[in-house]
Amino acid sequence: MPKKLKTMFDVYGPYEIPLGKNRSLPPEKREKFWTDHKDIAERKGCYVFAMQTRGLTPYYVGMTVRSFEKEALNDRNVANFVMPTISERKGTPVLLFLTAPEKKGPINRGHIRKLEKFLIRQSLLVNLDLKNSKSKKTSEWGIKGVFRGGQGSRSDSADSLRKCIGLYANDDIYFYSTRSRSQ
Repeated sequence: MPKKLKTMFDVYGPYEIPLGKNRSLPPEKREKFWTDHKDIAERKGCYVFAMQTRGLTPYYVGMTVRSFEKEALNDRNVANFVMPTISERKGTPVLLFLTAPEKKGPINRGHIRKLEKFLIRQSLLVNLDLKNSKSKKTSEWGIKGVFRGGQGSRSDSADSLRKCIGLYANDDIYFYSTRSRSQ
């Protein structure tokens, strides 16, 4: 039986960030965004700022232990990450939120930090132009046919290892199996 996880984050979004004239983001548009998303405004966790064209491309990953409303679209983030990206890139700006569970007692800040680091590293795999300055170290190793192994056919040995350790890779994004150890 797999160990029960202490913190399970929920995902919300992508939610379009409403823009003003000339693709600006005035304070009244930010207020409207939070009015439209009251259910998560006071929550804590991580958020991903992305641009949506045919798919979603991450440009900034952040975390908050205060509230999303106070952090995700604050003046600093809008000036340093949101507006430069909107002016440089085509597409629709969106936010995705990964909320920590609402429970009694203090929130697990360590798990939020670890999630942020994980999201930054995963986002770097699809966008080297990620605007985060911390946790941007990329890995220089891989396992052929298992993890960051490039394209091509996978050997039976690589398949066996993946099944053995419960690791499933898909385009450099890794997923852990929840299968029971007794299987």
